Amino acid sequence: MVSRSRHLAWRRNWWLFAALGGFTVAMMVLMGTDAVIPYTSSKSLAAQTKADGVEKKKAIAEANGLPGHNVKNTVDAFDPSMVHTITITMATTGYDAMISDYQVDGIKTWHPATVVIDGKQINRVGVRLKGNSTLIGLRNSGPNPPGGIAASLGTLTSEEPHKMPFLLRFDEFLAGQRYQGVNELALRTAGGGFGGDVSQTTELVANQLTKESGQPFLRATTTGMSFNGSPEGFYIAIEHPDDYWADRMVPGAQQPALYKAIVGAKFHYVGADPALYVKVFNQQSETVDIGPKPMIDFLKFVETATDEQFEAQLPKLLDIDEFARYLAFHNILWDSDSFAGTGNNYYLLYDPKTRRMSFASWDQNLAFARLGLGGGNYRPYYEDGSGIPKNIPGLEELIPGEAIGEEKILVTHFFATPKFRALYDETYRELFKTMLTSGRANELLDEYSLVILDANKTRDLVDPERFESEVERNRAFIAKRIEFLESIPPVGD
Repeated sequence: MVSRSRHLAWRRNWWLFAALGGFTVAMMVLMGTDAVIPYTSSKSLAAQTKADGVEKKKAIAEANGLPGHNVKNTVDAFDPSMVHTITITMATTGYDAMISDYQVDGIKTWHPATVVIDGKQINRVGVRLKGNSTLIGLRNSGPNPPGGIAASLGTLTSEEPHKMPFLLRFDEFLAGQRYQGVNELALRTAGGGFGGDVSQTTELVANQLTKESGQPFLRATTTGMSFNGSPEGFYIAIEHPDDYWADRMVPGAQQPALYKAIVGAKFHYVGADPALYVKVFNQQSETVDIGPKPMIDFLKFVETATDEQFEAQLPKLLDIDEFARYLAFHNILWDSDSFAGTGNNYYLLYDPKTRRMSFASWDQNLAFARLGLGGGNYRPYYEDGSGIPKNIPGLEELIPGEAIGEEKILVTHFFATPKFRALYDETYRELFKTMLTSGRANELLDEYSLVILDANKTRDLVDPERFESEVERNRAFIAKRIEFLESIPPVGD
């Protein structure tokens, strides 16, 4: 009787066992030998971290035999001897959603597009809007314009994609896809608002000098960009920092972590809870998310260390040679929108092998005193100068955050330590010679200008008169900066 009951139970419920078996086989086919990677649900540093949704896309793509690959081209993506060409084609529904999401909710959403770079087509590329102050015009044309200073910067409409900044992510919709080894490519427009340089030569020169000075650097070039048949706009194309870039910048490291400062964030230790740093920094991770602890520990040390502890232990936690170089570099070229000033355009690289941090430059389009603030004669607050003025009416609406004009405690303590100040002064004198008095900055300025103006003869990318005016402004800054720095320490007496 028992045997017959079991037999009947099997006959009645055989489909459950079959479904379970089928599900198991399907999962084995789908997932293969892929490891399951745990991700934290905390929002502390996960804003741009590839989470389980992307892992699922990757598994599906691989199961279907459609993994991405590194797209090659006969033209070097960052060849400085030419102005490159990029065309983007996106479905109208996707483009409209991208614009609406930003104008209504302030969200920069990803949408698939076909991108052609220097004649090479790349399919299923993720594209989204990029930037903050550079997108003010688009916010002004939306349903909830910011007002204040932002209102004076004009409007940008959906009919003008060739004037908007974008970020391309090649693996957003096709796992593993790259373009010449690059995963993310930023396209920054040559808008002249908010101190910007329509000639793009400011950032081109600054980035190349960053590389030549031995710091972590970003490859950059100029390009024309057309979006859905729009006129060709003039852009700078620059690789976007991610952990693949970090691997290249910190050779020999064991999966270095990359932290990006949030616009307007305070560089302060506020407690051990990672949730307290949601508006301070993000870890830019696509492979291994080691979490916020290294950054939080570093902030705690900077905030609480005594003078003796700071001098003795900082070299173990921070690459002080690189930090002195970073500060001197940004002060010589006077990029106030950096950690050397009072801005938030910077990254921190963490090497788990050495357990040390180092600073990396980002978004140097406001170098050469593009924000004014004393021009060639400027000295930062820690060089006995002054900081960015605070309480500027409407500034909070333009750049939301709490740290506009805030002094950096790491910098002030670094300068208050005699041996670190001596290292800075020595580094400053070295870079002053190699970048300015050697003529290198002017040489690069001439090289980039010739390339752009040559391309402009047939492509109408820039207004020649305005272009020359911007380039001349940069030349004048270099001359004035040399004259001023030769009159004060650490270069002059």
